[in-house]
Amino acid sequence: YWQVSRADGREARSRSLWDDSLKTTDAGSIGERRSVALKGPNGTELLGVTQTILVAPPGAEDVALHVVAALDRQDIAASQRSFLRLLVFSLAALGLILIVAMAFFIRLALRPFGVLARELQAIHAGQSRVLSGDFPDEVQGVVDDLNRLVAFQDVALERARTQAADLAHGLKTPLTVL
Repeated sequence: YWQVSRADGREARSRSLWDDSLKTTDAGSIGERRSVALKGPNGTELLGVTQTILVAPPGAEDVALHVVAALDRQDIAASQRSFLRLLVFSLAALGLILIVAMAFFIRLALRPFGVLARELQAIHAGQSRVLSGDFPDEVQGVVDDLNRLVAFQDVALERARTQAADLAHGLKTPLTVL
């Protein structure tokens, strides 16, 4: 709804007002914009904005016009509900997409640790002696340290076997003499 009125009582208004007019209590100062609650046709509750402006027609003195534009509060409430439903649906869909994307990226990021676990199981089972594979830089340091540890263990085991063989040979000779 809209309405433009002059101080002398003349007014122009939207056809949707029919024979009603928008009643405002105070016009306010020139240029000041105000939000007001108004009664519309058939007792509807309206939310309006009022402003008084000066218009200077050519060759005449300035005329003060009081301009009112209003919307039905039920229309505003319906628009808010519609927007809220759309917003909730959109946020839920976005949340679901983000959850799926995060699950995918976490699975992708943890894939090197699955390869590392399989390689360690192969070492425990005796099927391999080193961790092999292409690992990211964040994991490669751990892989290198584990490979050095396995190599150190292999050297220690070989040294222990050599010492056991030397000990056995050392005991065998005196036993043979006895």
